[in-house]
Amino acid sequence: QAQAPQSFGPDNLYEKIDGRAEAYLAYGFERLECATYTKGKDSVDLFVYDMGSPLQAFGMYTSERGEGKALSVGQQGYQAQGSLFYWQQRYYVQLVGANGTTAEAGFAAKLAPQVASKLPSGTADIPGLKWFPAAGLAADSVGYTREAALGQDWLKDVYTAKYREGEVEVEAFLARRGAPAEAAELLQRYREFLASSGKLSELKAGGTVLYLCDQNGMFDVVFQKGNTFGGVSHVEDRQAAVAVATRLAEGQP
Repeated sequence: QAQAPQSFGPDNLYEKIDGRAEAYLAYGFERLECATYTKGKDSVDLFVYDMGSPLQAFGMYTSERGEGKALSVGQQGYQAQGSLFYWQQRYYVQLVGANGTTAEAGFAAKLAPQVASKLPSGTADIPGLKWFPAAGLAADSVGYTREAALGQDWLKDVYTAKYREGEVEVEAFLARRGAPAEAAELLQRYREFLASSGKLSELKAGGTVLYLCDQNGMFDVVFQKGNTFGGVSHVEDRQAAVAVATRLAEGQP
């Protein structure tokens, strides 16, 4: 049984998700269709966000992605307690159990493919999923930040990923631009930021220069190679930071 659906646009999204609307707007949100489904005592709220493009849907999904059981619905999805989340083409879908019960989780899992069947099918190409070297890459950890990446207002369109290097988790990032000069400009601006907060030094990885910043025992390592600016951020172990940054640099064209 479904209640009458509701629809929200950029101008009134805050009425439905007050406090979170700005994040969705930053990812290019266009429309929200939502409804509530009930089955006995179980209740599941359906949210279908049209994010304007597959990349923006992927970005919004990954920005909110939490711990959960991976699901084969949409292009990527997971279940957490009584709720289910996935993205498909330009849509980010949430099925949220009202009480977080096992029964609601089952109800949401039955609804999910029904919703997916009404959305455009096919696999959308997300270029950055192919950019990160596979060795040590954590499963389903690649994400996309559209605006203000790494806390920098000027840094846009950045892919992120998590690596496991020994016992250390390493946050990595990559951004590609239309020309090497544009990537070099990103590196220069980020180096200026790092120089203001820590001690910079240079290392070599093959033919690529790595810039290491020690910020009181937390390490960033950045580089530019061709059209790519990338590196690792806020790593607690110097050796792990350098190892992953080197692997990243070597994996770029």
